[in-house]
Amino acid sequence: MPYTQNLFISSDKEVPAYEMNLSICLKADGFSFSVVSNQEELLCIGSVDCNAHSMSEWTSVIKEVFNAYNLPLFGYNSTRLIIETQQFTWIPDHLYDAANDRKYLDMVCKIKTGQAIYSEHNEAIGAHVIFAADNTAVSAFKITIPRIAISCQHSAFASKYLLQRSDLKSLMLINIHNDVADFAVFCNKKLQLSNSYPCSNIEEVCYYGLNVVKQLKLEEASFETLVGGNIDRPHFEFLAQFFPQADLYDGRPLQMSNPEMHLVKRYRYPEILS
Repeated sequence: MPYTQNLFISSDKEVPAYEMNLSICLKADGFSFSVVSNQEELLCIGSVDCNAHSMSEWTSVIKEVFNAYNLPLFGYNSTRLIIETQQFTWIPDHLYDAANDRKYLDMVCKIKTGQAIYSEHNEAIGAHVIFAADNTAVSAFKITIPRIAISCQHSAFASKYLLQRSDLKSLMLINIHNDVADFAVFCNKKLQLSNSYPCSNIEEVCYYGLNVVKQLKLEEASFETLVGGNIDRPHFEFLAQFFPQADLYDGRPLQMSNPEMHLVKRYRYPEILS
């Protein structure tokens, strides 16, 4: 089969499917997944590298992976597929027209061959995020896992947790992953900016972060920086030199971007803060 098992961690606790929530993150090199109980207990997390190309290959991989880990394909309390993408744009509700999703995205980036356009409404900020995703892979997940919701990591950034934390101040979120850094800025419970930049090292992350601060004219005394994703202690300490009120993202991992955030929260945060 065109995939390689990369990681799997599971608890011994038995929970019926209707009390579980499945979250899958589709990436360029495969997908990761996690299952959380209704009480927000992490039950399992895993990831695979996948080079499937056709619909039948993708469907076979999904079924085989779930079967190998004794995970059901249906019956969950909720299921969602999160797309890891840098092709996206936000449109306020009062300007949004569902018929123009492709037109909106065409304005900000070139849509690649084989990509389909999706949109998701974020009620918390009153806007739609329009994004591109691999049509074959997404279609295979929609067929294999009934009623799965399609989302992207940028919509997850605009969570109620971050909006509430930005009350009466500005808040910049930096999420580092796969040679890319995502930036989201909130002020007075509103989204001010959301963008991604290619960053091959922590110095470039810092450069783009300082540019965002300058662009939005954020005052040092009144804004806070949260850092998450693929971050270690030296990286965090470097950023803290330039962003005095820097802290680690401590919200629920699934609100952040994808299931892999569980690893950051459970296994890496203590190492950074010790």
